[in-house]
Amino acid sequence: MPVIVSRETWLAFAGVTLATASAHADPQWNTAVVPAVAWVRSGGQSSRPFYLGGQADVMFGRTSNASWGVGPMARIGSYRFSDLQLQLGASVLLPVHDYLPLVLSGGLYSQRDGDLRTGGFASLYWGTRSFNYHGSYVMTGGLVLEARQTAGDGGEKTVLVGANIDLQAVLLPAVMLINAFR
Repeated sequence: MPVIVSRETWLAFAGVTLATASAHADPQWNTAVVPAVAWVRSGGQSSRPFYLGGQADVMFGRTSNASWGVGPMARIGSYRFSDLQLQLGASVLLPVHDYLPLVLSGGLYSQRDGDLRTGGFASLYWGTRSFNYHGSYVMTGGLVLEARQTAGDGGEKTVLVGANIDLQAVLLPAVMLINAFR
């Protein structure tokens, strides 16, 4: 037996279907500069070198400021420009506050300063990281606390305390000067 649906029911169904906004989670990416002070303990020696790094990450799965995110991250850096450090890992965004989430990261760490040392790292970021409803780039700014451990006997132990400063904010004065002289 055929089901007969009234014209009003079809119009209501079509109206609801066409008027509903689509829900999707586009990847959101960021680049940042990470200046920090490091406490390094290696082979019975302690030091506190300056650290400077550049970081990029992508968060998948976010649909608003209050949603979780997960994605890859990479950072390249150096102590006083005397070595080369590379970090590759994953990040999880915990929306503890709409505008001030926590981001937990962890992964592999490698340092080259004559010798190649590898290990792992764990990082905690707290600061601004909103959701961009109109584009894929997200501006950030906040505090970073990180622990590192290299593998092997007498492995290097490091604690970093620093800032995560959005690369667009760092480059903004240069962009303003360039545009002023056009």
